[in-house]
Amino acid sequence: MRRLIAGLLVLIACVGVEGCRSKEEALTAKPSDPALSGRIFATAGPGESQSDLYEALVFSERVALYQLTKTGRTFGVDGCDSSLTVDVAGPDVDFQDALRRFQDRTAVQIDGLGDARGALDSVAPDCRVLYQRLDRSTTPPTGHLMVFDPAAKSVKELYAARNPQTALGIADWGPDGRVALFEGTAETEGHPAVTTGIVVISPDGSKRTLPPPVTEFGTLQWRTSKWMAVSDEANRKTVFLDPDSGARSELAGWYPLAWSPDGQRLMVTDAPTRMTLGVVDIADLTKARVIGHARKAAFFNLLWLPMNATAGGSTLIPGQPNDDGD
Repeated sequence: MRRLIAGLLVLIACVGVEGCRSKEEALTAKPSDPALSGRIFATAGPGESQSDLYEALVFSERVALYQLTKTGRTFGVDGCDSSLTVDVAGPDVDFQDALRRFQDRTAVQIDGLGDARGALDSVAPDCRVLYQRLDRSTTPPTGHLMVFDPAAKSVKELYAARNPQTALGIADWGPDGRVALFEGTAETEGHPAVTTGIVVISPDGSKRTLPPPVTEFGTLQWRTSKWMAVSDEANRKTVFLDPDSGARSELAGWYPLAWSPDGQRLMVTDAPTRMTLGVVDIADLTKARVIGHARKAAFFNLLWLPMNATAGGSTLIPGQPNDDGD
């Protein structure tokens, strides 16, 4: 699964010379650091099997979280400027992974998708949804990478595991309409899944496989950056890989969450707890600057959109209390 955000601060408390700030001020204040500007959504919670959707306001060295769902069954979030997609697995979908559109605090069926079974979604700038669907008629289940086009209301298969012994992991859109996808061996009793490569799929359908930069399946973030940011779960770090030049860099102690809309910064979370949020500038991929801590939530998935994005609707309510904090 993609991994996510955390953060917080009780902005209404009277602290030192700052005095008392109203809840309304907390919702309308602008970031003091332009590098942190944007609308940020995240799935966070006590664990990957129990998480909810939040919207975050990021300030310089501060993060405030506002809870949007309270089911404990929202496991992923992604989207384009105008549409927010979430992965859910609640009783309304028989506890199977399913995709939903999230708008104004409500998860609804995606118009035109039909069969909503799927998870690990990644949404392109043009709002096409990339996701994985499992064929459970095989043992183990066989992965299929699908693409839903909301404009055409059509679904097509982009890639499929060669056999049930082949596992597919996280996929993400990249520059120029390319797609990157983890591929490896399926997990069996006594034998964990092992990454065998990252498949890069071009818009014309051509494919090439990169040597795996990590041994285990993990997070993969690419988007508009030239750098793929891959989590190395075994060694608690992020590996940056330029698939065109082969250049590589590493960031110790952090996992990738999401690139900024312009691809110049990467939001990360600390490897030991996933309860600290940091940002990495593309000018130095080896350092992260801490911008906030969570008291209750660990971060698993994060989406960073432009400030003028309308995805999710007007999800923050004036006066809504902060739902976590330092």
